Amino acid sequence: MVSDMKKLFFISFSAVLLFSCIKEKAIELNYTELQLPTDLDLNDVYVENDSSIWVAAGKRFGRGAVFYSNDFGTNWNLVLDIPQEVKSLRFSNGRIYAVSIGNTLQWSEDSGQNWSSLTMPGWDYFSAADFFSDQSGLLVGGENFGKGIVNKVNSGNNAAFLDADTLQNEMTDLHIINDSTVLAVGYGVILRSTDKGNSWIPDNSRGDFFKAIAFADSLNAYVIGDYGSIYRSKDAGKNWDKIKASNTFFNNNNRFSDIYFINKEYGAICGKNRLLWISKNAGETWIPVNNLPDTDFNKLFITQNHMFLAAQNAKLFIVDKP
Repeated sequence: MVSDMKKLFFISFSAVLLFSCIKEKAIELNYTELQLPTDLDLNDVYVENDSSIWVAAGKRFGRGAVFYSNDFGTNWNLVLDIPQEVKSLRFSNGRIYAVSIGNTLQWSEDSGQNWSSLTMPGWDYFSAADFFSDQSGLLVGGENFGKGIVNKVNSGNNAAFLDADTLQNEMTDLHIINDSTVLAVGYGVILRSTDKGNSWIPDNSRGDFFKAIAFADSLNAYVIGDYGSIYRSKDAGKNWDKIKASNTFFNNNNRFSDIYFINKEYGAICGKNRLLWISKNAGETWIPVNNLPDTDFNKLFITQNHMFLAAQNAKLFIVDKP
């Protein structure tokens, strides 16, 4: 009986290893910790030319802000200050868009000196947006896992709210591939649209609260889940392969929040409890970084020389790329 139980445990443990991605030996990296002039959490980061840094900040039931530094984080300018939390940034068509909770979309065409806005009906927990070449776009969000929202807007010369759709799943991120095709992720779903978001085709991927999408090039894409799963597509989101399963009884410490690939081979994942994993081979193996401070990383951006991590309590970490 004892022998049978040992065999059963060995088989179960082997199955866990089989469906988990391969992690290499942990490494330590040099990093700089910056404290921004605010008490807000940092929700997103975008970097131009490895020196000009944009940061979105906010708290769920507090204010929101966008900060900008043109000297690698030595000095910061508050370029947007609003009553609602700013969840994410999107750079598209020569503009910076600030996506916030509530009913207002903000954008700037002059590096944050002046802002335009579009007010939409209702009040929703928007989390991300992306835009087509004609400056029409989609905003996604939701709450309580089971309520999702997709707003269609025109942010061009005749800015207007166009339409709103409700979904059965809270949505967290989206990526516009071309002027008709869109990917979106959320609670238990990866969705694909071929008609600018008017209808959605669900993928069979299940079992996680999907948080972020990253494209390495026009075909290779990745999706990560809050509870540790990683999916990869080699055909621009038409089909997905699981390269790491969600957390299990044996390993429940991997809580992902964002993924970013700078090219086909090099990418990274960040998450809760100071999690930072790096891949140099298109996600086949991952290298954990184990010397970062104990905090939650919310968003990630990679440049030629550095990785930028937006974290809780107004902290931004700049990590040297290995």
